[in-house]
Amino acid sequence: MKACAIIPARGGSKAVPGKNIIDFCGHPLIAWTIAAARNTRAIEAVYVSTDSDQIASVSEKYGAQIVFRPAELATDSASSESALLHALDEISEVTGSDPEHLFFLQATSPLRCAGELDAAYDKFLRANLDSLFCAAEPEDQLIWIKRKTGSLESLNYDF
Repeated sequence: MKACAIIPARGGSKAVPGKNIIDFCGHPLIAWTIAAARNTRAIEAVYVSTDSDQIASVSEKYGAQIVFRPAELATDSASSESALLHALDEISEVTGSDPEHLFFLQATSPLRCAGELDAAYDKFLRANLDSLFCAAEPEDQLIWIKRKTGSLESLNYDF
């Protein structure tokens, strides 16, 4: 496998319970990241690393494969890197090989598109890099509120 995406999404968020599957513009939050990954030319497989049956079900519905993460790797103090390493071990065991490149995508960053991932990967290859971190400086702070219905609503941004 040339490249795969791993999206860590644990079920135990305390600040915003259920945040990975909360409705965001008509789809669960994680669905936007899965869609961007699935539409990126280089990504051959999209995996969600989770400890949650709910997140797994939603993620499968949107086309991701699931790597179930053990409880000790789904705590507040567990690192994202430990979840990625576990997922890579599981993927290697199932597929019989390691991906050459890995896209580490956060479910809580839904405003990226496949074209941006394609451009980043092209830059990564052209420059012969060993890693590439992508981020954006917001022009202003976006403020969201969780409604009683469970959906998110922007307070200062008309999406």
